[in-house]
Amino acid sequence: MKKLLSILGATTMVVSAPLSVVACKKKVNPNIDDEFDYDKLMRDFIDNITIIFNTEIQNQFSDYNFISEEELPDDLSYLEIVENQDQFEKGNKSGIVYDKVLNWVSSLIPFDKVNSSIEEEILSNINYKPILVGNGSPLKGGIVAEEIDLEVQKDAMTISSKISSSISLKGKNEEIITEPISTTVIINVFEDNKEELLEKAKEFENNYKKLINDESANYFRFSSDSGNLEKTALEIPNNQVLINDLKSQIQTLNTDEILINEKNLELKVVNNSIINAAGSSKTRTSPYDARNTKLVRQKFV
Repeated sequence: MKKLLSILGATTMVVSAPLSVVACKKKVNPNIDDEFDYDKLMRDFIDNITIIFNTEIQNQFSDYNFISEEELPDDLSYLEIVENQDQFEKGNKSGIVYDKVLNWVSSLIPFDKVNSSIEEEILSNINYKPILVGNGSPLKGGIVAEEIDLEVQKDAMTISSKISSSISLKGKNEEIITEPISTTVIINVFEDNKEELLEKAKEFENNYKKLINDESANYFRFSSDSGNLEKTALEIPNNQVLINDLKSQIQTLNTDEILINEKNLELKVVNNSIINAAGSSKTRTSPYDARNTKLVRQKFV
């Protein structure tokens, strides 16, 4: 009998897939004033920090996509969580076990890596100096794990949490602007007697990421002569030709033991990430937050 490993559920995954987008670059209008340039600088700042935030957090939690109950913290057990499911229900979100899980997820957040990457790639960029608020990281409120969601199935449980922060920057009138950002992390925990299923899930995850990142990355070209790069980027998620092509590739991973449900396939783009079609690609791929599979683009510089 086939084991159904669905993209949505106990084997939920977040993966990254850089996609190449080509568009005609709009001519620079010499009459564009400084106000427009400042707005673009703000968008670049927010987009680039968001990419770093999502990438570092998803990289950290990728080691926990599929784990056995033995890998839970010493003060937590699979049975304990299952027996206290009510603490994770909407409208409750409280209790000793709930707090243990929340503290565990919080302890996994890579605060230092996020801030180090921001310092290296953002704070060192002199172009951003006019919009920086004080010294240190623009994530003035820190990074927090919000409420925990739990889905218990026959052989495994899925723990998910929204990791959030906010970017502080100066507006063009010197006002302080706060831009919220977030990503969702997923941890799938298998019972100890389900080692074979756990290994199958890990094998599928590796094959899936290899297909998306190594074989499909930059395979697609989405062309437009509109000259509007942001508009072109926004058209990508609704392009059925592209989506159907990706679904066909994903279906090649079906086996006698794994049946893939790709109905929730979704594409995501960052509006300001596609800068110049003529430029060469340098990557910081950005895994996105969601309980569905997310395919995202490669940043162009």
